[in-house]
Amino acid sequence: MMACAARRTPSIPRALSLLATLLVVLGLGVANAISYTVQVVAVSEQESALSVQRTLLNEAYPAYVVRASTVQGDIYRVRVGAFGNRDAALLFARTMPIVAGSPPLPALAEGIPAAVMPLEPRLLTAVSAPQLDVIPWGEGFALRSQEDTARQATYFVVSGGSPHSFRAWRAAPAEGGALVLRNLPLWPETWETDVPEAREAYRRAILESLARRFEVSLQRLEELEGRSAPGRPFLVVLELVPILGGGEATLLGIAAPSDGPYGPGQLLIGSAPLPEVPGPLYRASLESPPLAATFGGEGWRVEGAGEFFLLSTEQSSRGWRAGVGMPLWSDGEFLLTRVGERILLYDFVRR
Repeated sequence: MMACAARRTPSIPRALSLLATLLVVLGLGVANAISYTVQVVAVSEQESALSVQRTLLNEAYPAYVVRASTVQGDIYRVRVGAFGNRDAALLFARTMPIVAGSPPLPALAEGIPAAVMPLEPRLLTAVSAPQLDVIPWGEGFALRSQEDTARQATYFVVSGGSPHSFRAWRAAPAEGGALVLRNLPLWPETWETDVPEAREAYRRAILESLARRFEVSLQRLEELEGRSAPGRPFLVVLELVPILGGGEATLLGIAAPSDGPYGPGQLLIGSAPLPEVPGPLYRASLESPPLAATFGGEGWRVEGAGEFFLLSTEQSSRGWRAGVGMPLWSDGEFLLTRVGERILLYDFVRR
């Protein structure tokens, strides 16, 4: 991770700074939700804590102070932001510079003032790939990344519920789940340490089951068998996968292995149509610029600020550093950003 290239933003008016200080020290307007935050430093002197807070505020970090009573006396903790999960807080902390000699650390926190990030960024996934496509997926979208065109792509589906990730040559939404063209390994996960007899028994059991399922010979299946780079055999299968609803996948057909980013072009056993790969809504690469200078959704707006993005809301017209990465694309609910060679996907949790 590169060190933070902090950009100095115009100082907020002193009166506003003092008012914010009073609110956070007294704990007024505190939200009830438990969230993650970033702890910057803990000191015994209130004025020292307020000084660090003012410096962070002037750099557009949404800083606040929490007072805690201990047997040794009061401790004043300077913290930054509110985040929807630990991954977002951890990445933010690692991207911040060291403050007052202490490395920022993520912390699970109660009592974050309500005015601090009313929308909490939640980091859903981080992808290191030379290229990533945002593709349509039903009423939502999916991310498709493929580091090597000779290997399966990674899909990250954001539609109809919790995000779901899987590997496939290609995939598309279908009634009851998704059509997925993928490799079916014929050796177990423990194949590297298994004895050859155990690997062969596992392979034979799968092939015999498929032979009965499609009423074909073992020889025909062996003709379609391929081997990946380290030697693990596989078949390319088409399945109907109940991605969000749970349950077992339904096997629809088998294809021959082939080179190329999208795998085989037809089934050789079975008659179901293969999923199509639609044109991307947006293609992110190391060279691709963002679609716009700013993005927004219902009650929020973001713009880039070095390795961070600034988030402004209806409650605060000023932008505060809320998450990591230069904004690239948004559908008004989710936000795609880039930092270094990684593409990040965020959504926002309303407090």
